Amino acid sequence: MTTVESADVLVTPEEVARRIVLPEGHRDDAGLFEAYRWLRQNNPLAKISVDGYDPIWLVSKHADIMEIERQPHVFTSGGADRPGSHNPILQNQAGDAFTQQLTGGSLRILDTLTYLGPPEHTAMKDIAADWFRPANLKSGRTRSGRSPATRSASTSGRA
Repeated sequence: MTTVESADVLVTPEEVARRIVLPEGHRDDAGLFEAYRWLRQNNPLAKISVDGYDPIWLVSKHADIMEIERQPHVFTSGGADRPGSHNPILQNQAGDAFTQQLTGGSLRILDTLTYLGPPEHTAMKDIAADWFRPANLKSGRTRSGRSPATRSASTSGRA
């Protein structure tokens, strides 16, 4: 494998990285959207480090996101051959350490799509895929044939 290093690596300003990663950065929509705008325009595929968090990649362009999604064996959220080895949910290092204490070392706390990699992710996704097809979403119908609002009203005794 050939490795190429570039001298043109752009560093994302700490203010932009912190605004996107830290919870308090999400309190101000205008500032958050400006940070995302900066990222898309200047460093759309950025590896950043924020104190207290593992380094992460921020991918801000749709085409790049779609390319990553087409390669689940390369870009796995489930830890590939080591399930639970990393957390696909942005969590600080202290939170990850606490989770690992509770689970005996794993960061996988739920068997949901977010934590699963192939082939588990594919099998789970296939179960629900039809529900999210445009025609089904447009009709607002579930497998029961009722809309969620009707179903909710009937279970609460209001229908």
